[in-house]
Amino acid sequence: MQSLSVMLLATTATALVLPATPRMGMAVRARPVMQFDDEGGMIKEIEEGGMTLEQVKASYGASGPELPADKAARVVLKEAEWNVEKMAVSATDADFEATISSQLDTEFIIEIPPPMNTIEAYFYGLTADSHQAFSISHEESSPIEGRMQRRGGEPEVVKIKCDPNGQTGELQAYLCFILDEEPMYSKYYGITVKSQ
Repeated sequence: MQSLSVMLLATTATALVLPATPRMGMAVRARPVMQFDDEGGMIKEIEEGGMTLEQVKASYGASGPELPADKAARVVLKEAEWNVEKMAVSATDADFEATISSQLDTEFIIEIPPPMNTIEAYFYGLTADSHQAFSISHEESSPIEGRMQRRGGEPEVVKIKCDPNGQTGELQAYLCFILDEEPMYSKYYGITVKSQ
């Protein structure tokens, strides 16, 4: 009877795990699969493509992927223009603000929905004059270069981390999300952290 219930549990757990479906321009992240040993205990295994503990340790502190020099040179704010949503003249399309302790860090998750009816190549990055307290969490963001889905598809996601590391004052960064072939539809975001 015990082996029958273990078999039922294993069948149920396997049925609940859905395969990861990659979408255009997105990295596929490995998810743990639940399995059972002979006594019915759960064992977590990393699917193919997951990182081992040694790989995680080796990657700690390593810098993330970087844009080629020609694309990095294009990661600059646009000229200020009238923005209908903000009802003001601005070089950014949207702005994010936070006030935190200088000993803490904070994160911003920015979703960029596809604006075009066609699949478009994109790249993104922080401007060179962004404060060094800001960084992109590459492992939790869309690839820095890729192809964006058509309008109505999944948005691209960029996770920005700000770690003042004891610095106080107003820290600022700018994220530029550039559509390579349709630059007029590119998006620009201002991020301000007041560190106290």
